[in-house]
Amino acid sequence: MKMTSGPLAGIKVMELAAYITGPFAGQVLADLGAEVIKVEPPEGDPFRKGGGGGAGAGRAYSPAYVGNNRGKRSLTLDLKKPAARDIFERLVRESDVLLQNYRHGVAERLACLRCGRHRGAAKTAETHRCIQSG
Repeated sequence: MKMTSGPLAGIKVMELAAYITGPFAGQVLADLGAEVIKVEPPEGDPFRKGGGGGAGAGRAYSPAYVGNNRGKRSLTLDLKKPAARDIFERLVRESDVLLQNYRHGVAERLACLRCGRHRGAAKTAETHRCIQSG
């Protein structure tokens, strides 16, 4: 479901987040009208099948995963591969916000972020970053 109204209508968010805090932040932005694109690894968000009652009992996804990811689009990219990083970089350049909550150093190791700034940010000074870690 793509929301076309709300105070954040027209804002595009790229989300690199798993479990609860990052996806919840993205879900709030989507609820307010932003277009949120969740980027997941090939194996999916680890919370997809676990937590909050888990999958099973006729459910493909955990209720917590569904609740924290409603209103988003999803894209699978293996950011360990250069071609996927190129796609990701292009999408971030077209975005207003990059939201990520990977463990400290993971995004840098995947070459998604360098020196505290997204490597495409020099081309798009308007891209804002939100980093959560716990």
